[in-house]
Amino acid sequence: QRVLDPTTLARIMTKEDLTFLLLHNNPSHSAVTHMYRTGVKMRDHALFISAPLSNKKHILKLYRWLGIHPEKDQFPVLRLIARENGQMRKYQFNGDKINEESIMKFYENYMSGMLNAFFLSEDVPKAQSGAVKKIVGSNFETVVNNKLKDVIVFFHSVYCTQCRDILNIF
Repeated sequence: QRVLDPTTLARIMTKEDLTFLLLHNNPSHSAVTHMYRTGVKMRDHALFISAPLSNKKHILKLYRWLGIHPEKDQFPVLRLIARENGQMRKYQFNGDKINEESIMKFYENYMSGMLNAFFLSEDVPKAQSGAVKKIVGSNFETVVNNKLKDVIVFFHSVYCTQCRDILNIF
């Protein structure tokens, strides 16, 4: 297991390592022990990192990227980070309990392609009528890469007044 410092973060973001990251607020939590044991067994397959919550600048950026909210989330939280086809993907553990068996199942589900990547995203709108559709992070690939339709994407920011003016046209 490694310490979550700028060097380790650089390795996570630039190497082909599969990384399991457990963030916790209690080093004696059983998930920390299970993560360590699984990491020892799986050391040839993935990088395992268990880290306490931190206010360091580089860690806070990582939290935002992973969609972790230290003030709201229940801890510990487990994420899997992978570089796939040159792009970083992150996967959120959704199990009830973090133990050796559930971490292994998380790994197996990833390896078999059963997991969906996690995106910081608004919810997909439930009902949309008309030709113009709202695309968010979690449905972007499906909508834009649909080979049955021609797609034009208008990227905008809710803070851009010119963008809001154009949105009114559609």
